[in-house]
Amino acid sequence: MAVLIFSYAFFGLVMVGLAIPLIRRKIRPNGAYGFRFASAMADPEVWYPVNAYGGRLMLIYGGLILAAALLLGWLLPRNEGVYVLLMTLLLLGGLVPITILTYRLTQTLARRQP
Repeated sequence: MAVLIFSYAFFGLVMVGLAIPLIRRKIRPNGAYGFRFASAMADPEVWYPVNAYGGRLMLIYGGLILAAALLLGWLLPRNEGVYVLLMTLLLLGGLVPITILTYRLTQTLARRQP
């Protein structure tokens, strides 16, 4: 069980670590890191606000994953199956809304550009 808790907690920390440069607008448009929607990649005026917004969502999400990994590990010390199911649902359930919300902002900002 300790390996599972560590793995999920580590994932949460990685999400937090990846979010910080996006929030600080340190990542230029590229093909490997960030929210790489075509309209964001085409215009830095869209890229930076979209990735800062997505980074903030990732920061919250990473903190939630970290907290849930530790809390559920403490609450369910002998039930690995339930732990894995709950954490997997949390992981998948968080990535989809983050992507959708960030994409919607991308479309809104791209329409405003001349």
